[in-house]
Amino acid sequence: QYKSLDDMWQKELGDQNKQLKKEIIDENVVVGSKENWYKKAADVWESKEATVKGVLGGFPELHDIDLVESFEFLNQYVNTGMINNGTAIDCGAGIGRITKFLLANKFKKVDMVEQNPLYVEKAKTYIDKPSIDRYFCAGLQDFTPDQGYYDCIWIQWVIEHLTDEDLVAFLERCKAGITDSGIIIVKENTACEGFVVDKEYTSVIRSAAIFEHIFQKAGLKILNKQYQKQYPEDLYRVIMYSLVPQERNLEAKVQSIGNTTTAKN
Repeated sequence: QYKSLDDMWQKELGDQNKQLKKEIIDENVVVGSKENWYKKAADVWESKEATVKGVLGGFPELHDIDLVESFEFLNQYVNTGMINNGTAIDCGAGIGRITKFLLANKFKKVDMVEQNPLYVEKAKTYIDKPSIDRYFCAGLQDFTPDQGYYDCIWIQWVIEHLTDEDLVAFLERCKAGITDSGIIIVKENTACEGFVVDKEYTSVIRSAAIFEHIFQKAGLKILNKQYQKQYPEDLYRVIMYSLVPQERNLEAKVQSIGNTTTAKN
């Protein structure tokens, strides 16, 4: 159906679709515009209950196994002093599941950004942690982190909704938003190769190769990458990346399943 990811964006959101009515959103026709793409995703998530089950797409059993390996991944930076434990932000936070159970236990101050206002309101009573600072109600395509502010920007199960152009731009803003020793952590579903489009959720599941090309375009380099080891086999594989600016002067081990390589400036 699509020759490439660029071809998909052009066919689904390109200028030739401007004559379509904004309300035309059906899996059998093109989405029509970037505005429709984001509206559809927002509508879908606003229809999901403000619970762990709701924000995990009906799979609450993923909660514990997700957290165990996220803690392990984050601990290699916080527990070793490689990054400070001052400030973090949870991007695409939902009701604050990651904020409550992970980030608030590792950082002194945690912000969260979530576009669904119902989830934001739920988070204010759900999290009950004194370290929670600010709640931003915004889509990541429109959000700009405070410059040089965060020791860790955590992005999980959300950027599949961003177009490639908006994802690169958001990651560039994240790059500007971390401290001199800060990191960006991305945890996302991956396709085995290429990409998979879901027009019901208006999302695109990208392969690791596509993600890594996008990171490079955003001026980021990979510090570590690791696949989630414990996970249902009938779901997409989940990968975790830690990212830093390309210009940062360090020697970084890039770890993946079955091999370790060394990346240098």
